[in-house]
Amino acid sequence: MQLWIMSFVESGVLESKQESEAIYMRVMAISMVALALVGPIFGYISDKTDSRVLIPLSFLLRAICAISFRFIDNPAEWPAMVLCVAISVISTIQFISVEVLFLRNMKSHIRGTLVGMSNFFGSVGLTVFVLVGGKLFDNIAPWAPFWYVGLIDVLILIFSMVFIGLGLLSRTD
Repeated sequence: MQLWIMSFVESGVLESKQESEAIYMRVMAISMVALALVGPIFGYISDKTDSRVLIPLSFLLRAICAISFRFIDNPAEWPAMVLCVAISVISTIQFISVEVLFLRNMKSHIRGTLVGMSNFFGSVGLTVFVLVGGKLFDNIAPWAPFWYVGLIDVLILIFSMVFIGLGLLSRTD
């Protein structure tokens, strides 16, 4: 997100690197306050809500946010601020809802091992995303990595809806 905001300096929309840093810091501060409020609430909601609803919904909302970055012309305007905060909050909600599902059905004697493996493969996935996202940022446009995230979220949403539609995921999955 910081590089995306900074790209508006190069395009002439923002006047300086300091202005882009100030915008980024404002977004991060608002996001941290929002996450402090929303995180515990969605942890509770994730534990009580059908994962077949909450997880696809979180992927849909993040896809909408990510794809919307393409239509932002100035990161200092309120739609950009809302979008930046929203993607941070929705990404956290997405992580919480998936993690709750993952831990809900986990046997206690293998929980630590599987959480460690999950974190390892999450790190590998993050590394791949950074590499691909960087290439997209450099070769297409600053908004391209967000579209990449949105596309992946849509594909996961479709995949999950097929599983749900075929009855392959029960309420406790």
